[in-house]
Amino acid sequence: VLFRSGWPRIRKITPGGTVSTLAGGPLSLSGYYSDGTGTNAQFQSVSGLAVDNAGTVYVADGFAVRKVSPTGTVTTWAGGNPFNYTESDGLGTNASFADGAGKIALDHTGGAYVTDGDTIRYVSSAGAVSTVAGVAGQSATTSNDGVGSDARFGAALGISVDASRNVYISDVNEYTILKGVPPSLPAIG
Repeated sequence: VLFRSGWPRIRKITPGGTVSTLAGGPLSLSGYYSDGTGTNAQFQSVSGLAVDNAGTVYVADGFAVRKVSPTGTVTTWAGGNPFNYTESDGLGTNASFADGAGKIALDHTGGAYVTDGDTIRYVSSAGAVSTVAGVAGQSATTSNDGVGSDARFGAALGISVDASRNVYISDVNEYTILKGVPPSLPAIG
């Protein structure tokens, strides 16, 4: 990931050391989150990424989660309104991130866990976004452990998922590494 002079882009380095730009180009007046192929796509502010076995790159990009195909085609998977600042669960671009998509970790079902300030969000393979832990706007207290909305985070800056779908979060303000078992998620209309 490179951010320089208003040009966030996704770059790839092969095992042989060849560097190429997969997607991203200069920002234009058309705004953030322009889907497209190669340098015709635009990113707002890339803060995290993960790659699946097929070579698709999943990007935490400001207030959206984007997908980049192995050929450089960028699509917005979830979120995308940089001026909303509220958290709402929903499908695809109907969902919103309160503090912005921070870090991202894929699970084996084709979904992804995403840090969003005080919460952990889950994006299903179909693009349905659900809040699985924490509450937007409510930071950590003396008791941070809990189930779902009873859990609290100070600054969830790292996230990973193991083979059993346990989620691990590094919470730097609380100097902890947290482990959570994903809940069953209700259907989103």
